Amino acid sequence: MSEATINELEEIFGEVIDLSGIKMVKGSVLGEDIKVDSKEMLRILSRIESRYKFRFDPREVLSLKTVGDILETVQRHTDAL
Repeated sequence: MSEATINELEEIFGEVIDLSGIKMVKGSVLGEDIKVDSKEMLRILSRIESRYKFRFDPREVLSLKTVGDILETVQRHTDAL
């Protein structure tokens, strides 16, 4: 399994929301730096699960505050495969 990258996450986010003029970095805060609402976030997480073949634990979802949090969670799950 290939390791997730910021560019791959940016591609997935871009399928759901407009990222024009936004540079995603690990410290980008979801809902602030990256304008995304809860419904869009669920769509994004669903696409991440489909792409990387794992399921987020509901407790993990609640702890995702930054792009880096998502990246670390994806990498933790894909390393376990």
